Amino acid sequence: MVKIHITNYLGDNRQANKTGTTIRQSRERTLGLVLDALTTYWQEVEVVLWNQQPYQPKQGNVRVIDTLPQPVAAARNEILSNFYETNEDWCAIFDNDIGVYHDDKDRLDTKEFIANPLALLEQLTGKVGAFAPFHPQHTPYDCLRSGGDWNSDVKNNWVFLPTIQLNGLVFHSNYKKIFGKELYYDTNLDIMDDLDFAIQLWREGIFVGKLQNVFMKEFSNKSTIFKTEPTFMPYKNRGLKAKEGKWDWDDRQDRNQRMQEARKRICEKYQCYWEEFYPTADPIRVIKATAPFLRLFEIS
Repeated sequence: MVKIHITNYLGDNRQANKTGTTIRQSRERTLGLVLDALTTYWQEVEVVLWNQQPYQPKQGNVRVIDTLPQPVAAARNEILSNFYETNEDWCAIFDNDIGVYHDDKDRLDTKEFIANPLALLEQLTGKVGAFAPFHPQHTPYDCLRSGGDWNSDVKNNWVFLPTIQLNGLVFHSNYKKIFGKELYYDTNLDIMDDLDFAIQLWREGIFVGKLQNVFMKEFSNKSTIFKTEPTFMPYKNRGLKAKEGKWDWDDRQDRNQRMQEARKRICEKYQCYWEEFYPTADPIRVIKATAPFLRLFEIS
């Protein structure tokens, strides 16, 4: 069984948009959708909600822990610290607005993965250190669904593309147990801390990448996931909408500017140019079963 940990910061009662909805109300709604998806579609997992603010979920099969610190990087570090003291090989850490789920549509291998995630994770131990599902905003779905060699590669293999450009680093192996490394998030970064953690992994020689067979979904109102248009709103426009009070961001600053500042701090931290961070390793592939794929994940 895999534990899925959710860091839960709900914000305050400031207005999130022109409808009068507060930030906390908006995030509570989003969290409810995430928990519904995890407790409905996933199997063989335990969902643990780490509250940074008091909250009681309506789902009865969710374990609640109310002692998590802020900010989110510190919260993730608390989860990792506890994880390192177990004998478990894998865990997942979600923000409270993302999930991985199947909704009876053509989502590549998402349904098969969440039916029994350990069936794949156990094959990755010691080879892949951490990975995230791919985000359709950054990896267009059509390029995976259309014909060609790339489609054939994903059809026949679980494909892990080496990259530090991840929209949330979700699945973590037990770095202390497997690689002898006790790694933590940088709590001095208020954004791009996932990317900084991925850089740490690469510098330690641990593979980190993006699983091209499985979807990540954002449940917040700002998400454009699974829409038909091939592009998404540029960060510049997102920043303008944040300033107009249309987006659920606490600081209402231009996100693009904050990302540039974080990139500068990361480069100064490692005394490297940005281009030096990009991994050059080959993708890791795990061949799928030759029998009908779903049979590999049947639960006895």
